[in-house]
Amino acid sequence: MTATEINPEAGPDRAGGRRDGWRLQLFDWLVLGLVNRVMVRRHMPMMARYLGREPRRGRRVSLAVPRCANDKFHWRKVFDRNPDFTRLADKIEAKPWISQIAPELRIAPMLWHGAEPEKIPNRLLRGDVVLKASHSYKANLFVREGKPGRRAVLRTARQFLARDHGRKTLQWGYFDIPPRLLIEERVGGEAPLHELKYHVFGGRV
Repeated sequence: MTATEINPEAGPDRAGGRRDGWRLQLFDWLVLGLVNRVMVRRHMPMMARYLGREPRRGRRVSLAVPRCANDKFHWRKVFDRNPDFTRLADKIEAKPWISQIAPELRIAPMLWHGAEPEKIPNRLLRGDVVLKASHSYKANLFVREGKPGRRAVLRTARQFLARDHGRKTLQWGYFDIPPRLLIEERVGGEAPLHELKYHVFGGRV
């Protein structure tokens, strides 16, 4: 039973019940405050990135008791160990999962994937494609009409493979994703692409 569930009217000693309720509530907040301090220090690289983007300067991160959407996102990164997070963070593995869940959704066709950039077929690098790292973040190279050329593409691909995004930012969901590359068909042509974000809380969009 938590402090909020205690009924001060129950039992003969009403004043004693209220005092016990406040003691429990104070104890809860002391424990949660300690947990918050420990987890923020343990995940300092991720917290530093978070605070660097936080528009409200000086605001404290609240992982133990999330107070806003960003706190809730980081709470899930730290405490929620759902294995689906790893699958969905892997750009290669996410495609068949999404196709199974929503077969009507159009997904950029994957033309090649692997861990050895030297095996990328030359024909793919002569057109308009996108090279991505399946295990990392912001690792995209757009190839337009065969440029920047195979040598430059392979150099960038090796740099992508050397990244360890998960451990650099202490995001466990990326830890077990093997370093791999994929090449997708470029979509949209020269038209601007719009990014859509959907926030889901408790199964509600």
